Amino acid sequence: MWEAIIASWKSGTSLAGCSAGAMAFGPDIPHFRKMKESGEIGLGLLPNIRVVPHYNKFFKWIPESAVQLFLKAPEGVRIVGIDEGTAIVTNNLKVWSIYGDGFAHLLNGKNTGKYESGSEVEI
Repeated sequence: MWEAIIASWKSGTSLAGCSAGAMAFGPDIPHFRKMKESGEIGLGLLPNIRVVPHYNKFFKWIPESAVQLFLKAPEGVRIVGIDEGTAIVTNNLKVWSIYGDGFAHLLNGKNTGKYESGSEVEI
C-alpha cells in the first residue's frame, strides 16, 4: 500500500499532513517530552524539512530547555514552524506558498524569517 501511495504522489496526487502528520513527512520526529532521547524515524517524504506544527502555541506547551533541543536539526534540515490555521503548499518541493490566518516561520538556514499568507518562499 505504501508503494502505491508514493507512486500516486510522485505522479501528481496531493498529499497532506496536519499536526503530527505533517511532522511525520520529515526525516525524523523528535520526542517532545523526552528531548534527550533520539526521536523516531520519519517517513522521509520531505527529507530536508522538520515541521513544528502549532508554532504560535508551541512555546506555551514546551519548556524553554526542550525548545532549544528541538530546534537543533540535523545538518541540511530546515526547521519550519507553521502556525495553527496555516498551511504551506508546494508543487515542486522547492518553492512553497503560505496560506491561512497565521504565518510560516523558517527558523534556520537560508531565507530565515516569518512569512504571511500569500507569500512564497524557497525552502
